[in-house]
Amino acid sequence: MSSSNGNSGFYRIKKFLGLLKTSSKLGEKWVRTNDIYAHEPTFPINCGHCGERMMLRYTEIMPTRSRAWRINEGVNNMAYKCPRCHLMYKFFIPDDTDYLMETIEKKRDGLGLYLPPKDVWEKENPEVKKRLEILGYM
Repeated sequence: MSSSNGNSGFYRIKKFLGLLKTSSKLGEKWVRTNDIYAHEPTFPINCGHCGERMMLRYTEIMPTRSRAWRINEGVNNMAYKCPRCHLMYKFFIPDDTDYLMETIEKKRDGLGLYLPPKDVWEKENPEVKKRLEILGYM
């Protein structure tokens, strides 16, 4: 494929990286909670397969060094799981490294990965409690 400027591949990559930096602003879809979860969505997270409301399965903080194209941005990975059909969505939420590493990780006692306790799942959905009992976790 030829292009008038001769560098079409370069400009496409540059445009893509620019979109990554500007399209993931925190304020549109996610808000800071300043607690152990770090963020929460401003939109309902429903399963795309069965329509059930999805539940938080885990959240994990990744420091800046794992995302080379971002400067001073860590990433909070939040995974949501459907209690009915087990479909899982994972969201990568970029945020300031100082907030993630110094504020949230301290609240997690130095651990980047946080799994909600079983009682949180039980309160939100009694069917999950039944499944945990069948599997021997209760």
